[in-house]
Amino acid sequence: FRTPLNTGTPATAPSPNASAGSPAPSSGVAETAGAPPALSLVPASGDRFGLAVHYQRARDFDRALGEYLALLKENDERADVHNNVGLLYQQLGDDGRATSHLRRAVSLAPRYVKAHNNLGVALLRAGDSEGAASEFRVALALEPRNVESLVNLALASRALGRPADARDLLRQALAID
Repeated sequence: FRTPLNTGTPATAPSPNASAGSPAPSSGVAETAGAPPALSLVPASGDRFGLAVHYQRARDFDRALGEYLALLKENDERADVHNNVGLLYQQLGDDGRATSHLRRAVSLAPRYVKAHNNLGVALLRAGDSEGAASEFRVALALEPRNVESLVNLALASRALGRPADARDLLRQALAID
C-alpha cells in the first residue's frame, strides 16, 4: 500500500449532517439509477450537482468546476460540494486548493466521514502525516469499520515511523474486508 485511498470519486449529494455513517454511497461513486458507470445517463441540466458529478467522472474538469462553483455561489455552506471540489482539485494536482475545500467541508459537517478521509489523503500527499493521521482518526471515531480510513491511517503511521502500528491497522482492515 503506497497510495492513500480517497473515499472516492465524486459523491452523489450526501446529507453531510447525517449520523456517524457515511453521507454518500459506500464507494463514493455517483451512479444513475443503479446502472453501471459506463451506462449512466447525463443528469438533467437543472440538476447542477448531478451534472457536476457527471462531468467530473467524465474527466471534463473545467465543466465540473464551473458547475460546482455556481453551486457554491448559490450556497457556500454545502459540505458535499466542497468535498467534491476538493477531490477535483486533487485530480488536477492542486493540493492547496484541495485541502482548503476539504477543510471547509469538514468544518461545515464535522460528522462527514468521507470528507475527513479525503482531507487526510490531501494532507498526507502534502507531507503532513501527523495532520493526516488526525483526520483518519476522526473518520474512524465516527465509523470504526471504515476500511479506507484504516488503510490510510496505516500509511500515515508508516510515514511517521510507526511500522508496528501500520501492520496492526492493516490487519484490522483485512479482518473487515
